[in-house]
This record gives sequence, structure tokens and C-alpha cells, in this order.
Amino acid sequence: VLKGSVATNDMLDLDITGNNINISKIRNYFPEKYYALAADYNPSGILNVRCKIKGILNSLANPHIEIDWQLDKGNITSRKSKLAVKDLAFTGQFSNGSKNRNETSSVLINDFNAKFGSSEYRGLLKISRLDKPHTELILKGRILPSEIKEFFDLNKISTAEGSVDVDLNLVTDFWPKDKI
Repeated sequence: VLKGSVATNDMLDLDITGNNINISKIRNYFPEKYYALAADYNPSGILNVRCKIKGILNSLANPHIEIDWQLDKGNITSRKSKLAVKDLAFTGQFSNGSKNRNETSSVLINDFNAKFGSSEYRGLLKISRLDKPHTELILKGRILPSEIKEFFDLNKISTAEGSVDVDLNLVTDFWPKDKI
């Protein structure tokens, strides 16, 4: 649903809402160079999104953008594995901040929950200052290398055993700039 207006003076006032969006076809929208990476995985789930865009849009100014989303009942299956990501759920927000630019922008993925194989995961991811990203990651769960090897079809790894209980709280300003 799209509501709002676009005035002749380049002033935007838009409210865009998408409810109960089935994400099973999302990989069809990936750029071609990434499509091959996701070809063996089948996502599903219900996405709700709300986007507000307000302000002038021209070569000198960007409007203010706020996006909120929520994913429920998410699953990711693999054509090559019996393992799956199940019960994936999270909320998220994007804002281009007080100056409507990368240096005031932020992304938050909150209330992250998922089951993968025999493990459950919880966490959040926050990235601020998209020009020089400051990242905070919190992740709790049990990692079983054998399940990761199977799900991601990592045949070059000969064996993977054991488990690691993770209670990670990572804060960093490092970002591989060539990879963005």
C-alpha cells in the first residue's frame, strides 16, 4: 500500500506498507552475481514492512527515511542437506538519521531468534555510521561445525566435530571497505 504525495517542489511525503509478504521468491531479486550463491537454498517466511519517506529529494538533499520490518515463521532449507534454519524471526529498523546521510544512518536487527539443526540462536546486530561503520553484534547459541559443514556443503573441510557454546558480544569499527 502506497499513501502520500510527491509535490512539484520535490517534496516527498510517502508511507509505504507491505503486509504478509511471502519471501519464498526473494532470491529472484538478487543481483546476478549473488544469485548463484543462494541457488541451493529455499527461504520462506512472512515479512511485514513499513517505510516512511518525508522531505525534499534533489541533487542537494535527501528526504528522511525510516523503515521498520518484521520477519516471522522464517525457514531456510537446502537442496543438499536435511538440515534447515527454522523458526527464524526478527525485527529491524533502518534510518538515515538526523542529517539524512550515511554518517547518521543506522541499521538494527533485533530480537533475532532461529533454530539451526540441533541448536537455537538469539541475538542482535546494530550498524551505525554507514560511511565508517560501527558494528555491534550479540549472538548466543551452540555452534556444531558438522552441521554447518553439511548445510553449506563445505566439502573441502574433511572433518568437523565437537561444539562451541557462544555468548558473543562484539563491538568493532573494522569493516572490509572493499567488500561493501
